[in-house]
Amino acid sequence: MSNGLQVKRLSKVAKEFNIGIHTIVEFLESKNITIESNPNTKLDENIYAVLLEEFQSDKTDKEAAKKVSEFGNYHRDGSGKKIYFKKWLS
Repeated sequence: MSNGLQVKRLSKVAKEFNIGIHTIVEFLESKNITIESNPNTKLDENIYAVLLEEFQSDKTDKEAAKKVSEFGNYHRDGSGKKIYFKKWLS
């Protein structure tokens, strides 16, 4: 990796965009980019940019859903009253 490009693994990118590995592989094949359907396959910045352009909305939807779920958590106190709390993310 002396060329300075940041690489990401296929499994991490799939999780980041909230889509399946097979979906990514099929999309890239439609763009004439061939990669292995292996979770450990490394993707360079150029391939990541192509994926970001196509799947940015899925990533945004995932982040929005995560924010909503942070405020949906609660526990009941001794009287049965719901007490809501926010998870703090580091």
